[in-house]
Amino acid sequence: MRLIGAYVLVALQFAVINLSPARSNVNIRAGYVMNRTAMALTPEDIRRLLLTINSIRTNVTPQASNMNKLQWNQALQSLATIHSKSCNFIANPLRHGTAGFNMIGEKRRLVNISGSAIDVLLDTVRLWESTKSRYNYTGNTCSSGCGRYTQLIWAETRAIGCGVAHCPTGQQIMKKMIVCNFGPSSSGTLPYESGIPCSACPLPPACDGKLCVLGTPNQYLNMTVLTYMHRSALLATNNDARSVVQPPAANMHKLNWSSELETEAESRAKRCLATPTIGVNFYLGLANESIITVGFKAITTWANEGLKYIYANGTCNGTCDRYLQMVWAKSTHVGCAISNCQYMQGTNGKILSSVKFLVCVYDPIRNATAGYPYLSGPSCSACPVNHNCSTNLCIEESIKKENENSGAFRHNPNFWFQLAVLIFVCHFVIRQVL
Repeated sequence: MRLIGAYVLVALQFAVINLSPARSNVNIRAGYVMNRTAMALTPEDIRRLLLTINSIRTNVTPQASNMNKLQWNQALQSLATIHSKSCNFIANPLRHGTAGFNMIGEKRRLVNISGSAIDVLLDTVRLWESTKSRYNYTGNTCSSGCGRYTQLIWAETRAIGCGVAHCPTGQQIMKKMIVCNFGPSSSGTLPYESGIPCSACPLPPACDGKLCVLGTPNQYLNMTVLTYMHRSALLATNNDARSVVQPPAANMHKLNWSSELETEAESRAKRCLATPTIGVNFYLGLANESIITVGFKAITTWANEGLKYIYANGTCNGTCDRYLQMVWAKSTHVGCAISNCQYMQGTNGKILSSVKFLVCVYDPIRNATAGYPYLSGPSCSACPVNHNCSTNLCIEESIKKENENSGAFRHNPNFWFQLAVLIFVCHFVIRQVL
């Protein structure tokens, strides 16, 4: 409805400007001057203007942590063009609540200079930027007239549209009226939050240089296809971490791979959002790291959280959630997936680029209020009925026979050797860590 209102307003102003009888010898400050023409802006002109303004926003001092990258808005441009053709230096009182914004900031200039529309706009932006020396960020004070500059660097503003028109006067002097609309408008608070660029971008996070860009729920480039070897490695390292807990676990189940959980993990990985969730562990790796490396680092990182966990009283000196889920004794299945994310927000709030995002989903999930993650005692001493013991883990008899009789490994003659080497390395390193 607001967008419709914007176009209705544009139409009404167009009628007033173009259908009213012409006047002459009217003082510019007193009202409207007829016989005006808008100056065209090409796509290249708009690109140059955005590049200039976004460069100003990028290079603020101190650096901004939440500065949005400005995008061109045609509705704002239409409003600005219509008002520039009015040649009225008074602000348009009907601009608010249109073009999808509750409040719209409008900055104007009436000047007698030559040049094309883009030349005039660039000159105007440079003039507004020149007032930055009057602004003091620490005290959020201005010695005089820097409201146009603070609007240029207002972090929450994400859209702009400008218009330029010829304004002939009764003195036969051709002036130009420049109007730029900003959505949303600035206010009296600090124009932006200082800090590491893009570290406070709104969610979903995305960063272009030092500016926040409007992201989408899926900021991923593509999914990494897991092979049988990858799944086996992820499963083996999970189980190895479960087999060496201290004190030993009497009822720790051996995990099995679940294709259904892998599908769920893939759905979560595509979101590129590291949102803490019970039953879901995640890890952020480097884009150039292999899947095996990312998986191994993830399990090691989660296992390291166990160093903060005190089993005797069930307390954690810090964050232990991922460790507790990984060693939750009643979990019997796991499925993992890896996506390549263009941008995503790390656990410290910093925006990261080019990330391998690993997600592992466990079932059953841990009960955060049930106390200890497992029953301590001699390994496998409290396994359920019809379970055997395999590397300190409880394994269901039917699953053990199924694994023994499976012919899946015949497709890869080097599988056992590769898996043995991998498990040996992972087993050794994790024992050193724990």
